[in-house]
Amino acid sequence: MNQTNHLIRIKETLQNHPHHNIGEFQVEAEGSGNYKVISNEYDANTLEVYLQGRINYWLTIDEILNIIIQILDACIHLEQLNITHRNLNLRSIFIKKIHENIIIVKIVDFSQAVNDSFKLSQIVNKPPYQAPEIVEQNNYDNKCDIYSLGIILYQLCFKELNNEQLIQLNLGYQSNKFRYKDRTLNMLMERMIVRNPIQRIGWNELKNLAYLQPQILILQNRYLIDKKQSIGKGYQGEVYKTYDLQNFEHLYCTKINNQIGSFYNEIQIIDLLQNQIQDKKCKNIINFIEIFTQNNFQYIIMEYCQINLDQYFKERNFLMTEEEILNLLSSVINGYIYLKDLGIIHRDIKPSNILLKESDDNIVWKLIDFGCGKVLNQDLTQTRIGTELFKAPEIFDNYPYDYQCDIFSLGVLLHYLVFEGQNYCGFQKDEVSLREFQLKLKYKPFQCQKPFKNFSNNLLQLIDKMLMYKAEQRIDWYSLSQEVNLIQNQIRNQSNKTLQQNNLISQIDSNEQTESKNQEIGIRNYDSEAEILFEKGQNLYWQRNFQEAIICLDQSFNLKKNNTHIHFFKADSLRMQGFYNEAIAHLESVLLTDSKDVNSLWCKADCLKMINKFEDSIFWADKVLSIDPNHINSLFCKGDCLKRLCLFDDALMYVNKALLINSEHLNSMWCKAEILKLSHKYEEAIFWVNKALSYDNSNVNSLQCKAEIIYRLGRFREAIIWAEQALSVDSHHVNSLWCKAECLRMLNQYQEAIFWSDKALSIDQNHLSSLRCKAESLKMLSRYEEAIVWIDKALSINPNYINSLFCKADSLRMLNQYREAIQFSDIILSINPNHINALFCKADSLRMLNQYTDAIIWVDKILQIDSQHIISLFCKGESLRMLKYQDEAIFHFNQILQIDSNHIQSLASIGTYLQDQMNLQGALEFYNKIILIDPKNQWAQKKLKQFKQSLQNQ
Repeated sequence: MNQTNHLIRIKETLQNHPHHNIGEFQVEAEGSGNYKVISNEYDANTLEVYLQGRINYWLTIDEILNIIIQILDACIHLEQLNITHRNLNLRSIFIKKIHENIIIVKIVDFSQAVNDSFKLSQIVNKPPYQAPEIVEQNNYDNKCDIYSLGIILYQLCFKELNNEQLIQLNLGYQSNKFRYKDRTLNMLMERMIVRNPIQRIGWNELKNLAYLQPQILILQNRYLIDKKQSIGKGYQGEVYKTYDLQNFEHLYCTKINNQIGSFYNEIQIIDLLQNQIQDKKCKNIINFIEIFTQNNFQYIIMEYCQINLDQYFKERNFLMTEEEILNLLSSVINGYIYLKDLGIIHRDIKPSNILLKESDDNIVWKLIDFGCGKVLNQDLTQTRIGTELFKAPEIFDNYPYDYQCDIFSLGVLLHYLVFEGQNYCGFQKDEVSLREFQLKLKYKPFQCQKPFKNFSNNLLQLIDKMLMYKAEQRIDWYSLSQEVNLIQNQIRNQSNKTLQQNNLISQIDSNEQTESKNQEIGIRNYDSEAEILFEKGQNLYWQRNFQEAIICLDQSFNLKKNNTHIHFFKADSLRMQGFYNEAIAHLESVLLTDSKDVNSLWCKADCLKMINKFEDSIFWADKVLSIDPNHINSLFCKGDCLKRLCLFDDALMYVNKALLINSEHLNSMWCKAEILKLSHKYEEAIFWVNKALSYDNSNVNSLQCKAEIIYRLGRFREAIIWAEQALSVDSHHVNSLWCKAECLRMLNQYQEAIFWSDKALSIDQNHLSSLRCKAESLKMLSRYEEAIVWIDKALSINPNYINSLFCKADSLRMLNQYREAIQFSDIILSINPNHINALFCKADSLRMLNQYTDAIIWVDKILQIDSQHIISLFCKGESLRMLKYQDEAIFHFNQILQIDSNHIQSLASIGTYLQDQMNLQGALEFYNKIILIDPKNQWAQKKLKQFKQSLQNQ
């Protein structure tokens, strides 16, 4: 059989067994035994072209894995069909961009492909992709494709598109130890790019590696399922973000294992819902598009929604208005009654099973996930199913149940939304304690807190009616719908009434303007208008609309100047806006009239604290406590001031007093966490900050405190998440901006760290920690002069701040200003004689000033503290080498390599020593080691080039 017929057979095999990562092609004979392979993938680019377009923003690790996994998936498919491609390279792989970050990788160019009927001995492919066994013209098998794929992986990792350089590296003929930033990819390359095919990793092992499992799946040649974008797990299966390749829209897909016996319930319910006449479908139930089976799985395609209730609630910082909650509740009730009329119980109502879809600028809430659902006429009424926290008591008890079980679940959800993320059962989360809590409801019905903020009592009472222990005592679905409609109507009527009142106030405002022009009409009733304006100002104050409140209060004061209450409300409005000095001036007007007005005394103490006059603040807080020893805000204020004065024991005493009076006092819990954090008692601090957040999970101080504790524990990425939560509440919170910047610096993301430091400094130009963070980041970017400018600003605020002193010392050292670096190191060592970094800065500066003996003396001080301090060992080694103590120097370099076998400077020093001793073979071995660690190391490349030239000259 000639090659043309052979390729036609391969094409037919692939047509009979298609794969989304294998491109379609045609084979055309051209006479004289020649043939042409034509790809049908017209709307894609080669991997080579794709990478050239990404040269300025190279692939992330996830993107590299995505490409390799898709190629591997195609190769394994070929291997199962006994086809060997033999021509894998950057030009035989196509990249097809589908949408945003979604790409499909396809293997094309099967011109060199063979199946098991061909003997594999021909030389194919091109360097550097040729496996060594092909180059050496040995018989080979499909493992040659693994080698080629390994070379492609190397190119993706090391941004190496120059084939000439790759050929020179001769990767397959070396014992490769790659130094890519991801250890997993390093190990993979080391097992793929292997000269001996017997020692090379095989296809079976590759396909079983957990991190190389396929990440995309295309169903019906239409639905692209992205397994990386799982949006959650339902009771029966997992839900993935999906893309419709025909209609170019996002969808969802649920994957259900049809080997699980109970999967039939969900399919039956979905069939029932899908078969409803279009105009009878409910907008509050997710729309199902298609159901089909593949292998042992059912795939359910459904409409896409932007977010679930759980995510939405967290984005809103656990705050929703009564009107928003009622709209959501009304939607869920509408969807559920639709299910009820079809005889369906949901049995798993919870935030993650309610989705939000934005439609024509309106929010539509939809019920999803019928994995726990059942059709009522089935004999399943005693199955224990659902999510623990939301389960009704009868399900826990294995008693028969009906639609009322979902009323209880909805009541749990409603309590969670109204009370800003607090569960109805408090902190009981395991099944046993949750069950104990529910059993108490049998004898003492649940009563939620009333009143609560601005929520109507009717809504709060509704929660109590839904959380009754016995199902028959709970409100039913139709009564619930009627009561929700009634509350919504009441709120609308109240809104209209408020609107009328506001119109009346506006009319008064308008009348004032008219009367100023028409004084002859009559005498103004100043007292009445002053009272109305004062009430309006008060209302605006309670609504936290402080700026508008001040305007009304000023107008009222102009009409009636002897009202001291106006001064207080204006002062507190100014305080809440950060105008502390102005607030103090108005408070003093109140205190002139009543020197024992507790609210004004405390308010003054708080303002003084906020302008860093901590001793003065304590003085005024003590005045309050002399009148009322249990004034909780003053106890907290004094404790917070003592904390800022670093008097932690005294601070803790006053905060604990506040917590004895009110164990739920949020500011005191946060302050206690802060004190424990500053005392380095991080585990205790975490306990108290978590307690504070359990009461108010949007409190910016608590969120920032937790972020900083986690930062102190070295968990930088987690700390950033908490800092960002704080910033979502207050985008100008300086300490949160600094904490995010500092974490980014610790993650080596220096440009981002500078960006966030600048945000903090734009609010507080003297924020010491942000000044140091910016300086340190600039130093790490080798911008030493700029670093010194910013660190000098920090030192002008606190001349003895050790971290700032070291940053300046080290920047001076890097600028070769060694004597100045030593001066600043000495200042640090006068404060802390064991500061390792300052000791090293001084030692290395002495070495660079050729004072090698003195350098060794200071290095030895470090090694007494840390005998494995690598840079100090190297400094000592180099100093000994310069003093001609070669054997001792080599001893120290070898000591470093025992700690870190890849320490390039030590390898270079030993290589240089061996070359000086004319041990050229030994020196060459060390230079090659450097190239293996860092293929682009210019110093080692230069050394190897000199070697080659010297050998040629011989």
